[in-house]
Amino acid sequence: LGFDAETLSRKKEELESKLDEACRGKEDSEERTKQLEQLAQLQKENKELKSTLQQYKDDDPSTFEALKDATQKARNAANRWTDNIWNVESWCNKKFVGNEAELNKHFRACGVPEDLDYLV
Repeated sequence: LGFDAETLSRKKEELESKLDEACRGKEDSEERTKQLEQLAQLQKENKELKSTLQQYKDDDPSTFEALKDATQKARNAANRWTDNIWNVESWCNKKFVGNEAELNKHFRACGVPEDLDYLV
């Protein structure tokens, strides 16, 4: 028990020494207060500038190109599905000859418009 108390008191002294060392140079002074105020002001200005930059993000050429690429991919996917729908309709009409009117009625009831066409 005596060994533990000795070790703990030595550790306490080391920690107090480290605390004193860490606090050195951080005493309240006029210069430190000015610097802290300047830091707060610069952080506020930085936040405002980031907010302003965010407003102009939509005008960024790389954002525009990414949007353009995404639009082209979506258009290609929509046209691919239009092909798929037409292929299914064609297959059904060939498979169930004579029932084209009933099949067309079924496709229209499922939400396939009569004027379905490719996106340009």
